[in-house]
Amino acid sequence: MQTRITKYIFILIISLVLISCEGRSVLYGRWKSEERDLIIRKNTFELVFHKSDTIMCLQGSIDIKSRYFIMKFEKYVTQDGVVSDLQGSELYGHTEKVTYKVNKEYLETYIDNTGKTYRYKRYTNE
Repeated sequence: MQTRITKYIFILIISLVLISCEGRSVLYGRWKSEERDLIIRKNTFELVFHKSDTIMCLQGSIDIKSRYFIMKFEKYVTQDGVVSDLQGSELYGHTEKVTYKVNKEYLETYIDNTGKTYRYKRYTNE
């Protein structure tokens, strides 16, 4: 009887822990590198450039999987802070598959389309 009660309490505790962690990705938050910042939220992302003369930021939707995520570009922000649609440009609807690996406070990404790699340091959690 005692072990049965202990077993049910253990199952209840594990269930509560799993429910509280559900839907929360380790990727959420702000990641910084020398060239750019990557801000990831539940369904959206922002790619903020440090050294661009015209575009300050690209925005879009993100679909996070277990070892990769897919970024779909939809809007951009100019240095003046004006948000515009990418519709009509070659980037509108452009998708990039990004393979990622999180090591402690670092995010290492490999962009499958271009072969480029980036390393970001965690700046904040969101």
